Amino acid sequence: LFRSIGVFVLTSIILATLIGLATGSGRLYLLDGAILTGVFGLVCLGSLATSRPLMFHFALESKGGIESAGGKEFADLWRYAGFRRVFVVLTVVWGAAFVLQAAINIVIIEATSTDKAFLINKILPYVFLAALFAWTFGYAGRAKRRGQEAAFVSRSGSRTTQPPADR
Repeated sequence: LFRSIGVFVLTSIILATLIGLATGSGRLYLLDGAILTGVFGLVCLGSLATSRPLMFHFALESKGGIESAGGKEFADLWRYAGFRRVFVVLTVVWGAAFVLQAAINIVIIEATSTDKAFLINKILPYVFLAALFAWTFGYAGRAKRRGQEAAFVSRSGSRTTQPPADR
């Protein structure tokens, strides 16, 4: 999966460069970045129809992959509905955000000069990524706390004692 994404990105960059050089059009070069962003968003959203959404796979890789002890432990959490729901929500939000960013990029490319579009489209992805990461860490932190509380209640059978603090 990740190799396929890498090949897609590299091919897209090469094609955009060749098209830009062949046509002399900066707009076509800029549009390629927007298209790549939009396609990634659509891939995220499309992955919701698979057994596990794309954001789960990214998280699993960050844990060392399925072959690592941490990855196996992480993958085993998939059996819990709350855990699955977190990754569905993450994938929907990231996918929708990338599609929205692509749409904004296309409007900017078509409505402004190439120089302005180039500058704005260099900054806009960082704004989107900062917002997405901030939201993701907040959302994932709340979800983790809810999961720990549910596990504590399940083990103790009572809510009278607070679950242990997050380490």
